[in-house]
Amino acid sequence: HIETAMRPGTHHLILYDFAQNARLPQKDILRDIRDENGNLINSTLQSIADQIFMFGTQFRSTDYRYPSGVAQKIAAGKGLDLNSHYVNYGTEDIMGEVYVNLHTVDQSEVQYEAQNLFLNKLNINLPPKQETTLNSDYTFNDTRSVFMLTAHAHKHMTEFKIYIKGGARDGELVYYTNDWEHPEIKQYDPPIELNPGEGFRGEATYNNTTNETKRFGLLSTDEMMIIFGGYYQK
Repeated sequence: HIETAMRPGTHHLILYDFAQNARLPQKDILRDIRDENGNLINSTLQSIADQIFMFGTQFRSTDYRYPSGVAQKIAAGKGLDLNSHYVNYGTEDIMGEVYVNLHTVDQSEVQYEAQNLFLNKLNINLPPKQETTLNSDYTFNDTRSVFMLTAHAHKHMTEFKIYIKGGARDGELVYYTNDWEHPEIKQYDPPIELNPGEGFRGEATYNNTTNETKRFGLLSTDEMMIIFGGYYQK
């Protein structure tokens, strides 16, 4: 299982693997997304493009356990990339700090290898001074047993719903949160069984109280609409 702990002020902590043949960043070096003038750093953006989601949380303390017989595989000699996002609207510096403990299990106890969902809607347009609801549909071409779902958005999100798309349970609400800062990491026992041609439909509502149009972006004042999850294949 995975244990995490973070100092106050955190927005999220995400553990990433890297795609095969990715150009790996230098080990044990902090990589800011922006320089001191607020400009994006291209080398950091390139490393983000090569990342593969493994686990994420928005809680200061998390003790996440995979279902019995299910485990996440990390190849020998490989490491993980830690992405921590802190929000500081104050006038004084704050200290950011995160810890991660990964607990292993003997291979003989593993029946299924965990896979991860990263379903990201990039086309976000939220007009100023109004409420907007966005939808995103995702269909899979294989069979999946989904054992975990969570959602990710920023401060203008007021509701985030996930429905099953297709099959006998089409339209069934399986996830809900109205807390953008601490969305539930919801586990399913038994898992949600999806057949080829089925998937998920996301529905998120935002209240943009500002005078500016909000779009997808990495800042907490931008917006996102992401479905994260875990599944295995029998």
